[in-house]
Amino acid sequence: MSSSLHIALVSAATAETEQVEGVHVRELTRALGRIERQATLYMRRHDETAPGRTKLGDGATLIHLDAGPARPLTDDELTPYVKDLAAELRRRWSTPQGRPDIVHAHGWIAGLAATAAARDLGISIVQSYHGLGMT
Repeated sequence: MSSSLHIALVSAATAETEQVEGVHVRELTRALGRIERQATLYMRRHDETAPGRTKLGDGATLIHLDAGPARPLTDDELTPYVKDLAAELRRRWSTPQGRPDIVHAHGWIAGLAATAAARDLGISIVQSYHGLGMT
């Protein structure tokens, strides 16, 4: 019998909107939850009224983290809060029940935070970039 993995997904996109990255990561979390039985999506809180924890489906959970003001931010506005996001991830992943087997970061800002937290804890990480548009 194979054992299930606890997969953590991290994104700085907004899960509550229909942004392409947010929809993709939310649906990926749901699919992984059905397969592996434990997939957790960590996103920065963009709205003060957003619950701390939301069930997305069987085995899939969304956790909002406090890092910066609870409102949508541009990448430039969010950059100063990457350390806060990393600290929140590290705090949650430091407990046996919160520690994932692997982390999948989505986007460069989430990748910075997830890499800092995962590296300190010896957790393997993969990174996906959804767009590196330059203006």
